[in-house]
Amino acid sequence: MSIKVLGILAILIGIWQIAIAQKMYQDIRRHVKNPKINIFFGVTICLVIGVIFLMVGGSLLR
Repeated sequence: MSIKVLGILAILIGIWQIAIAQKMYQDIRRHVKNPKINIFFGVTICLVIGVIFLMVGGSLLR
């Protein structure tokens, strides 16, 4: 039972992480005139972490 709760929690964290990455990307495109490439690496890492959490959560629910 506790494994299922951890799986659901991991999925929720993954969804939240992806939503934050999307908002970051939109804010950068809207407000920063000359963004550095490092900023987009940060957004990419944020997306990768979100996908990892989704995969871990899905495997825990199995």
